[in-house]
Amino acid sequence: MPNPYAPTKVYDDDGNVIETINPPTAMTVMKMERARRLKESDWMSCSDRTMSDEEKAYRQALRDMPSTQNPQWDENGKMSGVTWPTRPSSLDEHMGPSH
Repeated sequence: MPNPYAPTKVYDDDGNVIETINPPTAMTVMKMERARRLKESDWMSCSDRTMSDEEKAYRQALRDMPSTQNPQWDENGKMSGVTWPTRPSSLDEHMGPSH
């Protein structure tokens, strides 16, 4: 299976490369998923509730990911070098189990 994150070349009618389209970096894609997970857990930090230590640790670990992880694309286009923090049980209770 070809790597979907490899650069794509665009050719003119004569076969000359006229443009190279670079895909998003693994770090960019990791940050997008991290932002989704932070948004999914935003309700935890509402001013009318107190976050548990587990919830605080989860959100802090998500915020720290750009400096603690080394995302890369493998030869099959899958991300490697990333360990996601464990979801707190309150998130599963609020949102349902992760998919």
